[in-house]
Amino acid sequence: MSCRRHRKSVSYPVAERQGTPATLAPFLLRRQWNQVSCMYETHVETVEAAAQTPIDRFSGITRDAGRRAMSALDHSRRPVADVLNRVGWLLHNVAPSSSSESRWRRMVHTTAHRLGSAARYLRQYDAEDILADFRRVVRSHPESAVMASVAAGFLMGTVLRRQD
Repeated sequence: MSCRRHRKSVSYPVAERQGTPATLAPFLLRRQWNQVSCMYETHVETVEAAAQTPIDRFSGITRDAGRRAMSALDHSRRPVADVLNRVGWLLHNVAPSSSSESRWRRMVHTTAHRLGSAARYLRQYDAEDILADFRRVVRSHPESAVMASVAAGFLMGTVLRRQD
């Protein structure tokens, strides 16, 4: 962050360097002007750099966090899909078999089928596709998305408070 414009030294004729104060005035004024403008440029560059640094840092941090989240999502897709499949299989096996509880049996089987389809979805699509679908759903149903995030925040707050 040094002054680029006035970096080279300017040589003036000997007569100007050894002249009277009246003849040296233009030389001294030019030199002072160069020093002042160089200081100004240096300070402007410093202020600009200081103003851009937090923004650059924040965008770098968010970019890295996004990459880590996408990587974590990609690495956890298969294990989560396996758990969803197992839970769905268990629900199918423990569903009530008597005809008097047909409503409960349908609910349990429907839940098991939905868990199975969620597992297939997680196996079939990568993290970018999942995120794109999530964005599409949030944009098409913003009220539900806000309510779900409030509920999730409430549950997280309750869990974290109980751990203390």
